[in-house]
Amino acid sequence: MRPFQRIFQGFLLVLIDFYIGPVEVFPDFIGYILIAGALTRLPLEWREVRSARVLALLLAVVSIPAMFLGQPSPATNRLVMDLDLLTFYHHALGVLKLFLVYFLFEMLIHWASDREEKALIKRAKKLFSVYFYIHFAYYALLPFFFNTPDTYALPAMIVAVGAVFVVEISFILLLRAYDKEHQKWNGIQKDDPL
Repeated sequence: MRPFQRIFQGFLLVLIDFYIGPVEVFPDFIGYILIAGALTRLPLEWREVRSARVLALLLAVVSIPAMFLGQPSPATNRLVMDLDLLTFYHHALGVLKLFLVYFLFEMLIHWASDREEKALIKRAKKLFSVYFYIHFAYYALLPFFFNTPDTYALPAMIVAVGAVFVVEISFILLLRAYDKEHQKWNGIQKDDPL
């Protein structure tokens, strides 16, 4: 299987959260295993590939309990979630995933630079900036969401989660574009190990 397609599928599994009771139907750890497996098909001498692979394996192990814990739920008298251990665990997984995505962006830019694909480099760099600005803003605003009355926190939380969702979809679409470029490149260059 093509490595970028497998990374795409792994992130799609991580993005999809479907629960039956407290059990996640599409567990995140399977997505992270797909990502780690795909990274073995890319040049392991690249620092960012090695780092991303280690983080994907770490996330695969650390996210196993999330399959059975369910999503954090709001407190009884609030619409926005309270800060408890389960909420902290899910946000810690999100921060680890940010590090993984950082190394994947670095790897994508490196891969496109080696092939002189200027359009892909520009697209990846632009999305890199937007992706991290939105995620940093989201994590910076979290303490305010927990300490603000629901009438203000809920609309802000909906906008923040919507923005995060849009950049996650954009990242998955970028991976799809890299997969198409990878296929095209391999059709032209048969001696490329990728």
